[in-house]
Amino acid sequence: MEFIEQNWLSLISLLIALLGGIPGIIAAITHFKDKPDFYFSFDAINTGELINEETGQKMSDVLISGTLSNSGTQPLSPGYFTLSLDINGQWRTLDRLLIPENLVLHSHEQEISIGEPWKHDLQRYTGTISKGIPLHGFLMFVHKDIPIETIRESLEKGRLIRIVCVDIFGKKHVRDITSTSERITTDTTYPKHGIEVSPKKK
Repeated sequence: MEFIEQNWLSLISLLIALLGGIPGIIAAITHFKDKPDFYFSFDAINTGELINEETGQKMSDVLISGTLSNSGTQPLSPGYFTLSLDINGQWRTLDRLLIPENLVLHSHEQEISIGEPWKHDLQRYTGTISKGIPLHGFLMFVHKDIPIETIRESLEKGRLIRIVCVDIFGKKHVRDITSTSERITTDTTYPKHGIEVSPKKK
């Protein structure tokens, strides 16, 4: 430690020389700054249960509509997405699922019209995301062991949700987002995603 304190100026000079002088330092800084900066904003989160038609197995499901964006200097090429929820202080990762073409959402409390979300399934997206060009779409996840009530509790307003974009090179872009999810009690429309939700009349 004493050696560093006495020779810090020489060590910095040596580091600059190793990096190729000031241009080398600028190149190194640019290298670390030149990367995608992934973000996902949630618009609506629908939870329910799916039944496997072949096995009859029931699974908890989460259907997310939102906007994927990249504020970095380099384009982002998604490979796939994962969703993890904070359940009893532990991150539990749900299984990703391609949205079925015949998906119908049922609710005891709401009427839900959702169009054709499978056409905008972000897991199917094969392009790139560049700065200033957001992408709107859907993601679906399931789990056979976590009860739907537990999942709903983990999605309540104020809870952390972790969504990860694994790019085509295998690099993980992790984003922890605070949930703003609240139960819908009035007629609500999400025009970018073609979703309409209204309470059922009693």
